Amino acid sequence: MDLEIRYENGSMMVHLEEFLNIRSITKVRKLLKLIRSSFNPECEQQIKEFVQEQTEQFEQVQKEHSIYIEGYTQKVKYAEQQIMQTKHCISQIQTGVKNSQLLRDSHRKNTKVWKDRNADVKKYRERLKEPRNTLKEQKKELKELKFLLRSRQQSFDRNIRNKDFYKKVLENIT
Repeated sequence: MDLEIRYENGSMMVHLEEFLNIRSITKVRKLLKLIRSSFNPECEQQIKEFVQEQTEQFEQVQKEHSIYIEGYTQKVKYAEQQIMQTKHCISQIQTGVKNSQLLRDSHRKNTKVWKDRNADVKKYRERLKEPRNTLKEQKKELKELKFLLRSRQQSFDRNIRNKDFYKKVLENIT
């Protein structure tokens, strides 16, 4: 919402939403003082209506943020469980690699038994590729989910601060 304030020496355009996002009560008081001495003091009423509209929407916005926060929290927990399972799978395969290497190394190099054991080591190492790639993707997804969760949490907190600030603005207007 934009306010055009006309006064003796000119006019000024205020983008109300951006102005109030600064959350500076002293600047709001200065703006109210300027509006009261301007040619259109009805702008004060427009500010009041805007602030009241924002405070009325507070509960609905908070519920929406809460739903998203809860959903993202569940998704983060699930993603962390998936990562733990993948890590467990990788550790089991790595144990198989180590055991195969020990069996292989107990024989002389380039003998038939050694070559068979070496083939086993190669199979285990090949089996490691897919879980490692999966783990990378899961970590990337977890990072994105945590970012979304943090973003919603910040919006939730910002909304609470805005509500408190809007109460102060209303006190100064009336």
